Amino acid sequence: MRNFTVQVGAACLLILAIAVAVPAVFSQHAQGRIRGTVTTADGKPLEGVSVSLRSQDDPYSTTVFTNEQGTFVFPALGGSKYSLWAQAQGFETTRADAIPGKQLATLRLKPLEDFSKQMTGVEWMNSFPENTPEERREKLIFANNCSGCHDEHFALQNRFDADGWNKIVTVMSRSSEGVAMNPKATGLASMNAYKDEIVAFLTKVRGPAPANYTLKPLPRPMGEATQVVITEYDTPRPEAPPEYLAHNGSDWMEGTPSRWQGRSTHSVAVGGDGRVYFSDDRSMYASLHELDPRTGIVTNLIFPYGQGTVATHGITTDADGNIWANAAGDFLKFNVKNQQFQDFPRPPDMKANTGGTLDADRLAFKGIVWAESGTGAIKIDGKTGEYSFYPNPTSKGTYGITVDRHGNAWYSSPQGDKIYVIDAAGKTSEIALPPQGAQDGLAVLDKDKQTYANVKVGADDANPIQVCPRRMGADPNADVIWVALFCADKIARIDAVTHQVTQIPMPYKYSRPYGAQVDNDHNVWINETNTDMIAKFNPATQKFIQYQLPTRGTDVRNIAFDYSSGSMVVYIPYSRENKVARLQFRKASDMH
Repeated sequence: MRNFTVQVGAACLLILAIAVAVPAVFSQHAQGRIRGTVTTADGKPLEGVSVSLRSQDDPYSTTVFTNEQGTFVFPALGGSKYSLWAQAQGFETTRADAIPGKQLATLRLKPLEDFSKQMTGVEWMNSFPENTPEERREKLIFANNCSGCHDEHFALQNRFDADGWNKIVTVMSRSSEGVAMNPKATGLASMNAYKDEIVAFLTKVRGPAPANYTLKPLPRPMGEATQVVITEYDTPRPEAPPEYLAHNGSDWMEGTPSRWQGRSTHSVAVGGDGRVYFSDDRSMYASLHELDPRTGIVTNLIFPYGQGTVATHGITTDADGNIWANAAGDFLKFNVKNQQFQDFPRPPDMKANTGGTLDADRLAFKGIVWAESGTGAIKIDGKTGEYSFYPNPTSKGTYGITVDRHGNAWYSSPQGDKIYVIDAAGKTSEIALPPQGAQDGLAVLDKDKQTYANVKVGADDANPIQVCPRRMGADPNADVIWVALFCADKIARIDAVTHQVTQIPMPYKYSRPYGAQVDNDHNVWINETNTDMIAKFNPATQKFIQYQLPTRGTDVRNIAFDYSSGSMVVYIPYSRENKVARLQFRKASDMH
């Protein structure tokens, strides 16, 4: 390891100097709360309506949902005057001013004749015809190649003719990261192989011809899904143009923003100091960001690299509450107590580097941190700085990684439809996942079989029969691993002892489950990149709960849990919207 650290000084503070009171607890008898009722234009109560509040001086907004009687109740807030807006799919956004303790008039939502801009990708895809195995195939060709790194609602809210879609698909194949296109770029292999079919599908469903389908919005939240308070913290970017603040996905009627300048909040982790840390792989001015959820203040943490600032992508918390990230191929540690970075350079002869996802061993071998590494997995002993690399037995290309309670490392290969496990002795074994086929209502052509076997794909492009295992999580209290099967719209349960795999469909096709994390009660939390929702799956009851997020175009990449308050709190990053969200859960009695 290097013999120097970089301490973060006051100059790194983001220009948020206002100490604000973010709601932290729920009190049924709190005075001065903001409450009200939402109905249809003819007075019928509406359940599951998203109601948001924001003070002009606050760097965050707070959202609650209406119950079965159409009633919403906010927890006690510290401000004096708020802007309020209520919205639901198929209705116009309604706005009002709100003052704690002052009676708020009933909010009546007017029907919206054209609500297409409010639609999420999962709603678009389930609106398109799927009456035959061939239609299922053409939808998966589009979904598996055009949603790997972003949601589908941004693209599908638009209409183009065949020439327009052809140009867009060409650009997306060669430069999907929003950077300058390399004139020598050949594009993603699978997108190139299926380009004509992608363009034909988009022209059919979102071309100039009249639609031959009816829009099918998802049901609004009900019951337990409404019993949540969501705080969305701003994570501003000084180099971004000011207009990005005006269109940030908070008004669904405006549609889903194009937000490449919004990719600051890639992944989050909760430190031992109770603060939330998020990685930044697009910033020109910070390596990590530190959010104090009590105030909403964000601090930029800078680790110099070369002539600039090192970027980070994956992030995790070790057993001591310190933050680890991948930076320029190395492991980078941030000590939350002394606010210092520590870089761990790889040996000069080690070609493997740290990939995009990390996990720390917090139970069996404390101090060990793992990362996937393209052609295998890589780990470091945080006490000695010693690196170890473990190559894949077969296919290349890796993505998600997790460590089970015995210290075994599990990681995925979306390209190869494989799961690998490295035991404590360093032995690697693999679990092969079968491709999709007729059993999934899918027509499979010889072309699909050939591309599956021969075309080298990446994490963000795939043929229609792949299942694409991505991020994964280990149950901290059981020998079970959960994996998000991105292209199959399922989650997989893996018995860590027998390696038996059980696949469970998500509530909706085309939801694009990106990652799975397991809380202390065995519940599996899934971030779905195509829904603007977070799903919770209870293995005991085999039931899902879907929590609606208040923003369009969230593209959530991971989930982090915080137990410091005594009750579990969930933090998630909006990787396209410059926000970090906090989900707190309450009882039905808190909503009256």
